[in-house]
Amino acid sequence: MHVDFADWYRPCTTGTEKNLTEELLTARWKGIDKLTNGPKVLELVRTILQRPSTDAAYLARFKMAFKEGDATFQMSGNHLELSVLAGSLLSEILAKETECADQAALGLVCMVGIAASKPDWIGPFIRNAQIYLDLRLRNLRKPSVVAIPEFEVAPLKSQIDTFVSKLAENQPAQCSEAAKSLLDLLIMNLSTATVAAAGAFTELQRQSILRKEETDVLSWLTSAVSRDVRMTFVDLKPPAASLIAGKELADLVGTPGILPARSILQGIIPPIKSKAAEKMVTILASVNATDRAWRQEVVQKPGLNAVADLCPVLGALQASLTTDETDGWVGGYRKSYGIDPNAALDPTDLSFQMHRECLLVKA
Repeated sequence: MHVDFADWYRPCTTGTEKNLTEELLTARWKGIDKLTNGPKVLELVRTILQRPSTDAAYLARFKMAFKEGDATFQMSGNHLELSVLAGSLLSEILAKETECADQAALGLVCMVGIAASKPDWIGPFIRNAQIYLDLRLRNLRKPSVVAIPEFEVAPLKSQIDTFVSKLAENQPAQCSEAAKSLLDLLIMNLSTATVAAAGAFTELQRQSILRKEETDVLSWLTSAVSRDVRMTFVDLKPPAASLIAGKELADLVGTPGILPARSILQGIIPPIKSKAAEKMVTILASVNATDRAWRQEVVQKPGLNAVADLCPVLGALQASLTTDETDGWVGGYRKSYGIDPNAALDPTDLSFQMHRECLLVKA
């Protein structure tokens, strides 16, 4: 059981007839253990955030894992508890650094990244996702230790001498036995060397990919020219530049991203030359500042439909294409995401949000 589980679960027992007992916590954690292997992490994120798009079949299986360990577990009317249990499971996935942890962390931080209202009890789970991503990005580019096998020559020389001796004595049975021992030792050494070589080549390939990403990012940052629209970012102006830069940086790196992403985006987005109070952008203005053809290309990316409900900026791009009016999509968007597209945002914050959403689509 996670050391913080009692604190996470405490809001579920406030103002109810249930007490926060060790027995209750143990029963709930057994359900979490059952769900740790092979979870649908995006459905977990939707459950945490109580999104209406949560898959009903998955939610039923999620509930049943706890019902099997506690017959009194509520199967309806306990949205807070389900949110906390899903957050606890997601935190366990992040702690174990499982294969789907990157997607889980990105999914959660994307939906709560900008101006989205969120209940207090999910705060610890958001922090866990942010801490995971920070550590993951700090360690991602560190070279792994490559094993260098060392072979002892003496045993191999002894086996060769034995084989040659039996061969010279013309003793077929003993010669065959010596040959087998010699070959077994050679195979073992070759196997060890092959495994070590494969590990070294894998790490070399990984580092080569990472260095290429860094070179591509440096070239893009130095030129300060958009790869998509063939314009300098200065000419694009901050509202459009915020979205385009975030997307293009995601194109250049693999998931879960690159550690200095925010600083890189801050450096490439042109500053707003006006009063300090006006140095902000909005989702609405930024979306409308981009070319419609560019928006259409972005929303056609494979994977977007699977995560669009967790990506408020990409969702705004999708919504803007449903009407020819510049603000005809605002009402439906506000209802779907609980976000005001007219809220003032720092250009770098908006760009970083766009960047992470595109990484989630890639993941």
